[in-house]
Amino acid sequence: MRSIRVWFTKKDTAKYTSHLDMNRCMLRAVNRAGLPVWYTEGFNPHPYITFALPLSLGIESEGEPMDMRIEGDMENDEVKSRLASVMPRGMDITAVTDVTDNAKTICYAEYGMDLEFNTANEAADFCEKAKALVQEGSLKAEKIGKQGRYKVTKQVVLKDLIVGFTAECVQDRVVITTVLSAGSSANLNPNLLLDTLIKETGARVAVIKITRKRLLKADFGVFS
Repeated sequence: MRSIRVWFTKKDTAKYTSHLDMNRCMLRAVNRAGLPVWYTEGFNPHPYITFALPLSLGIESEGEPMDMRIEGDMENDEVKSRLASVMPRGMDITAVTDVTDNAKTICYAEYGMDLEFNTANEAADFCEKAKALVQEGSLKAEKIGKQGRYKVTKQVVLKDLIVGFTAECVQDRVVITTVLSAGSSANLNPNLLLDTLIKETGARVAVIKITRKRLLKADFGVFS
């Protein structure tokens, strides 16, 4: 038995697949591909698959990692070929590798945001205001959390969770690249950041596209 890491994209309509449905989708794909997957032991045996950092609904990804255990001596290329032939639209297998990094080493995630406005002036205005707000470090947002059995609203200081932020205006579009805290210790949903920027600037965005580019470790090395 050995552990492998499957990398796949999540684009187009696949970005609306919830984590629970994603888990079911991958289990079906593994079964259809005829992979010698290792099953957990106990009362209810099932294929062992885990996702390092589940993606929020509505966000695309260029490379999501899924870990699984297989038995026998099937090569990674064969696993990739079999899975690629049964994956649904918007979910392409980009690589199958041996597991190098522990999922707990993930500290940051890099995102790309492509925003389309009705006019070039609106885009330029948002771009300058957004950069100023992030640079000032005064951005705060309300986040719903849990305190025991109850849901509570907490105020989050975003500057502590934004590691990098650049914004460029291209005609009626604003292209943002940002590195945010991610993982078990601290996490900033890119939707929360963007919603806060839109609220603070009073902007009206016609089209929004958010893509997770890659996962990073504490030293900003790429998670693999």
